[in-house]
Amino acid sequence: MIPSKLLITGVLVFGVSVLLLLALLITHGGASKSRQFEVLGELLSGRHGTMARGLLITALAGFVVGAMVAFTAVHRTDVQQIEQCKATCTQRGYAKGVMGLSSGRDASGRPYRVCRCSGSVDKDLELDPRTLSQ
Repeated sequence: MIPSKLLITGVLVFGVSVLLLLALLITHGGASKSRQFEVLGELLSGRHGTMARGLLITALAGFVVGAMVAFTAVHRTDVQQIEQCKATCTQRGYAKGVMGLSSGRDASGRPYRVCRCSGSVDKDLELDPRTLSQ
């Protein structure tokens, strides 16, 4: 499945925020692990200037916004896949279609995600979510 533009946007915002935070820490003496929280406190208090404080607040807000946007995109993709599962199962004559784990195992011995169709005279059907009708 191709990542949506919304997911890419969220990941980019989050990534830029991480880079901005790291740059602020390193340029203000927080390269050492033992000083990172001290430097964050100094930045938030404004001891390194209002520009640095504003950039830190922007970076922290970027974490939140980027994560929210990325998880919203993942949620939308999951909802779309669930709807496709239901529609595909109904189209094939089953009463119910739900996403779940397979009854079998993959090559590494773990169950994998499938669309499970049930509620028909035939036995339950497990479909690969990538092959569902659009």
